[in-house]
Amino acid sequence: MTSPPRIRYRMVSAQQARRTVLTFVAQGLSSLTNFLTGALALAAGGVEAFGAFSIAFQACIVVVAAGQGSTGVSMLIHRSRVASDEEGERLERGVAGAALIVGALCAVPLAIAALATDDALRTMFVIAAVGAAGLTSQYTLREIRFAKHDQAGVVMADIIWLAIVLIAAGLDHLFGVDMTERHYLGAWILGASISAWPLMRRGLRASREQVRHFWSITGIQSVKVGVESLLARSILMVTLIFADQISGSVASGSIAATFLVFSPMSVVNTSATALVVPAQIRRYGVHVVRKLVPASTAASVMGITAMWALTVLALNWTGLAFGPFDLDANDVTLGLFAATLLHFLALGFWRGSIVALRIADAATESLWVRLRATAMQWALPPIGFYLAATAGGAASLATATWIGALLAWWSYLSLRTTARSART
Repeated sequence: MTSPPRIRYRMVSAQQARRTVLTFVAQGLSSLTNFLTGALALAAGGVEAFGAFSIAFQACIVVVAAGQGSTGVSMLIHRSRVASDEEGERLERGVAGAALIVGALCAVPLAIAALATDDALRTMFVIAAVGAAGLTSQYTLREIRFAKHDQAGVVMADIIWLAIVLIAAGLDHLFGVDMTERHYLGAWILGASISAWPLMRRGLRASREQVRHFWSITGIQSVKVGVESLLARSILMVTLIFADQISGSVASGSIAATFLVFSPMSVVNTSATALVVPAQIRRYGVHVVRKLVPASTAASVMGITAMWALTVLALNWTGLAFGPFDLDANDVTLGLFAATLLHFLALGFWRGSIVALRIADAATESLWVRLRATAMQWALPPIGFYLAATAGGAASLATATWIGALLAWWSYLSLRTTARSART
């Protein structure tokens, strides 16, 4: 009598395990592509040139965040709770068109930045402007497939993206083509656009009614999440600009190199959201946040981040570090490394509350926290750079990030208290 439930439980567990593995593979490929692009650019131009590259690269990430937040994350939430295949298809066509529109809008400030910067940055900003629609579509496509539990589709798209960057690296290291950091940025954007072509093609065919329907369903939430994501991703770009202007290009390059060392942690952060949010919404419904989910998410991300930092330090102490992991070769001091570690630990702590607020569909509360945190994350690093050079700026950023994480948790806990009071 009890055999059928046990068999069913094992089948569900095996399916969930497969999804979890594929999610980590997909996020790992994406993170590897970003990491490899940065590592190749660092090797091609050195620490000083890497600062300028990273400013342009982070501008692209801001574009990605705007698209991913306003279209992708909203789709992740709404597609996860849509039961009808017909309605899901309609939403997907609408979000495809919306991603192209957001990308075109994001190309405008990038083009203006190209006109306002010098030769070192101008070409990279032009490349970023041309590829903006492809970037927004690529990350939107990821969120659609995660919402549909199509992790295998995400993996295939990321393999294509990684392959383009590897081809560029092969031209440089195998065939002697002189590749600069600009070429690697172009290869990264080209790979994103090619892998996102299935969604871009649907977006070009989407009708106004379908796009209007998507935005009517997501409403102001898509704007709130988009602005929040944009602000979150702007932090490093603004910090690098301040470092470059106050402490010089070597300072911005060394900070960018330190963040590059920790960039694989984005696998853990993004996987936490991609796995937990749709699974919790499908199982318990929107607005229902299980008590242990936020804390366990934060503890997991922080633990993995700490282990990663210890691994990097061990490689340097044993003399086995190479490339971007060689801290001394990239002007990364122990103080700068420690400050950056504190920043990423704060991001891990923050991730728990982000997951909870996403499940609760609390876009207003999340945006309000992000506005206050971003103000501090923009304001404190310049003071740190003036007072204690590079490490001081990084430490100030870490302090502001911890304050933001605490504000996010306070917002989530206040939301739980309010909901509990309303029920009683």
